[in-house]
This record gives sequence, C-alpha cells and structure tokens, in this order.
Amino acid sequence: MAIPPNRRGGPTGVGKSTIIDAWAAVDSRREHSMVKRILLAVCAMSLALNAAAQTIGTYALWPDVALDTSGISFGPPPADPARTYVNLSGPATSNGTIRMIAFRAAPATACTDGAKVKFFHRSGNTINLFAERGPFTVTGNMNKFTLSAPVDVQAGDLIALTLLRDCGLGGLRLGPIAQSGKGDGTAFIAGDASGSFSLVPNGSAPQVKLMSGISLAVFGSSTVDAEIRSQVIVVAGAATGVGGSRFKTDIQLASVPGPEFIFNAPLRSDTVLGRLVYHRAGTSGSPSDVSVSFKLAPGENRTLPDFVGGLGLSGLGSIDIYTTVGFEAPLAVAHIYEDSAGATKGLTTDALLLDRALTEDAVLFAPTDPSMFRMNIGVRTLDQPVTLGFVIFRANGTARTNTVTIDFPANYFAQNGPEQMLGAPLQAGDAIVVRAGAAPVFVYGSTTDNVSQDPSIQFASVLR
Repeated sequence: MAIPPNRRGGPTGVGKSTIIDAWAAVDSRREHSMVKRILLAVCAMSLALNAAAQTIGTYALWPDVALDTSGISFGPPPADPARTYVNLSGPATSNGTIRMIAFRAAPATACTDGAKVKFFHRSGNTINLFAERGPFTVTGNMNKFTLSAPVDVQAGDLIALTLLRDCGLGGLRLGPIAQSGKGDGTAFIAGDASGSFSLVPNGSAPQVKLMSGISLAVFGSSTVDAEIRSQVIVVAGAATGVGGSRFKTDIQLASVPGPEFIFNAPLRSDTVLGRLVYHRAGTSGSPSDVSVSFKLAPGENRTLPDFVGGLGLSGLGSIDIYTTVGFEAPLAVAHIYEDSAGATKGLTTDALLLDRALTEDAVLFAPTDPSMFRMNIGVRTLDQPVTLGFVIFRANGTARTNTVTIDFPANYFAQNGPEQMLGAPLQAGDAIVVRAGAAPVFVYGSTTDNVSQDPSIQFASVLR
C-alpha cells in the first residue's frame, strides 16, 4: 500500500505488512467492480455535511451536565424567568446560511413555546444580537427544527439558546444541557437577551456570567438533514492471507442503556441513528463513499460480522461513524481477527472521538525483538492535510535516523512498514518520535507475531 508520493528525508524501501499479510496486496480491479455493485445494493445511504456545509455551535455527543441559574446569577433571580445561554465554543466555521437548529434541554418534558434560538456577532469581547428564531415547543431532551426563515451568519458568529419559562415543573426549571471539559465555555445572560453584552468586566455593555469548560448543546447547520462525523474506527479490513489464513473485521454497535446503568442517560434522547462510511486506503475519503446505515433503540446492540468483506471489498481502510443530527451517537468497537484454524486471534479497538487525534509530538515503541515481531505504522488524517515528521531513536536516546517528512492529504488513510514509511528497518529498543502539528491526525503502530500471526495495536503516546 503506497504512501503519498511527497515523502522527504530518505529512500523508500519495501515494508513488511502486519495485522493482515495479504492486505498489502489487493486486487484493485476486482475491488473496483465490487464497489460499483455495492453502491447500487447498499440501502439507506445519505449525504453527510460536505466541505461547503456551514455549522455553528456544538452537537454534544456525550452530555453530562444540565445547567440552571443556581450559582451563576449575579443576584436574586429576576422576575422574568427567561434565561439566555450563549455557546462560545463553536463559532460559525464560515459565512453561510443556517437552515436547521438542534438543542438539548432537561428534564425531558413538553413545553409549548418554551425556547428561542439567537445569533450573535462577536467583535473582540463584545457580542451583539442580530437575529433570533422561535419560540419553539420543547418536546424532550433532544429538539430539532427546520427554520422557516433561515439565518445568514458570518465566520465567528455565535449561537445561543433562550429558555423562556419554567414550563409548569412545580418549582423546577427547564435547563439547557451541556458537555463539561469541552470548548471555550458558555455565557449566561438573565432574561430574553437583546442588544449588546460584554464578555469581560468594565465593558461598555452589560457583562455576561462566564461558565468555563462547559460546551452548550445547541447546534445549527446549513443542511436540513445534517449528519456529523462523530467517531473514527481508524483501521479495518478483510483479506485472505498466507497459508489460507482469513482476516476479518467485525463492527459492534450499542445504544446507551437505560438510566439505571448510565449516569448521564437522562440527558440523552432515545434513538441511535447514523451510518458507517468505509474509506479505502490510499484515497482521500468522502462522506459519499460506500456506507451502511444503522438504527438502535435504547439498550439495543448489533454486530456487523466481516464488515468490509460483507461490502464485497478486500484490503485495508478506515471507517467514519456519522451520526444524524437529532439522534445519538453509538458506542462502537472493531474486532480484527484471523479465523482459519477454527479459533480466532486478534485485537479489539474502540471507535475514537475526533478530539483524541494527535495535535502534538508523540511516540511509538518498536517491537522488543524485530526477528519475532513485525510492525507497521498507520496514519489517518481528518479534514485537514497533515505533515508528519518521523525520527527513530535508539534505546540510549540518540537519533538513529534523520527526520523523514511525509505529507498526507485530508481524510486519508495509509499503513506501511517502517522501511517504506521511514526508509529504515526497526531494531530492538527503538522508539519512533512522531512530529505532529496543529492539524489533528491519528497515528498507530500494529505489531504482529511472526509465528502465531497474533496482532496488537498501539496508538502514539503524547509527549507530556
């Protein structure tokens, strides 16, 4: 499997394959014909947000906090029960038109005309309201609406949620739902906000109350039937290997079970809905690549055996999990295994959230005995091109190679041996330092026992 052509820093060798020996030797003509047939056969395929789609706000995947006015008010609660919460974590990604909005609220209750969505321009530390839509009727934890009058936004604009009243909850308040530990925080404004507000003290406008580390679950998109890439299964594949071995990848999906099992289940809606999108190695993936849809009720789980082979494909690739806006993301794992001898040997890897990707230098460890184990290096980029530098260090801390620099396109997957990727074989005790930049990327090493063919996987460890 060839790496991108713009590799710099040393000669390109021939790498040994790992996890699956035959994955590096795919019959591309057969695969092309099978892809064509599968594209006609796979049902329920939909388009994801493309590169031109506009988004604003945060689609919180794992919400864990319900906000209220207690502890965030400047004084006694105002007579007006309305409260406005501004998402500071997800400014508009570009100029565009918002046609759909979604937000979370708790407790799960019906509240007629209970909410508005507002839009603010930001200029330095001042935010200015320029549009609002609603009121909307709250119907539960997850609420999604198509805007009858779309809103034009500019890059950097902010989205906010206003809860207008308490909705007859007997002294309880309807509160917005958020995810802690994410983003740049949320700004609280007492009342049905209008006009200008300051994000810092001593500004010319009334000051908001800032809640750091809280990402408000309010989201907008230019696409009415929007979906987001919620997770990535970095590597998957199917092949017949040396000596009649058969390697496969099973995908297991689950919906969060009831509240008695998961502490934040009351903050989530009922249904998991989305698609698994498979991207072949050596190509820049697209949301329109071959996919399989899924829908899970609360507590339901499902196994998709031999996922790649079931598509009629062979070889290596990666899988994006797209979640339909208005629904929940699944829990997901991939089981990669060999089953020719009547028993399986293999590994299981989680679907990873995008914020787990590297944005700084990291380390991969070479096998303890390269004569007994072989290793490949895998790279999966996201929406930006990535330039990575690789340096092999000996156990004594001295560099054994110069830096090899490789440019990878956006949404690209490659897996190769160290000779092909780095221009040099690995030795016992080596460590590979991965020089990463600001563009997020997943980097891993797969190691296989030369006798048993038992594989394992390590993701690059951050240098902290």
